[in-house]
Amino acid sequence: MSGVALPKKLYYFAIKGGLSAACCLLEMADADIEFKWCTTMDEWHAVRDEVPGRFPTGVLPAMELADGRVIPESGAIKRSIAAATGRLGEGVDYMVSEACIGLAEDFRKIVNENCPNVMNLG
Repeated sequence: MSGVALPKKLYYFAIKGGLSAACCLLEMADADIEFKWCTTMDEWHAVRDEVPGRFPTGVLPAMELADGRVIPESGAIKRSIAAATGRLGEGVDYMVSEACIGLAEDFRKIVNENCPNVMNLG
């Protein structure tokens, strides 16, 4: 995936977990990325509404590219950062990493269905 650049800025709630893999990749690459951690829903709504239409899905997490486009979804963010830092893999390694991502997502769904946590409490 040549030609993939690091994002300019990442937006997420100030909770551990959701972007931890992306943050680890950025740390390993010694990348200088701006973060916007929203600590309250009111703060998120203020950020979201600063520029109408900036966040295409209206939810977090999201990454802002150098050209100002905003890309949502944690999976897209993690894989884009992995590609930009040269850690996405190629050939069979890439296929195995994608399989692992799918398995991890399946496991996350099972956990969220059975264990109360910050992501599923109403």
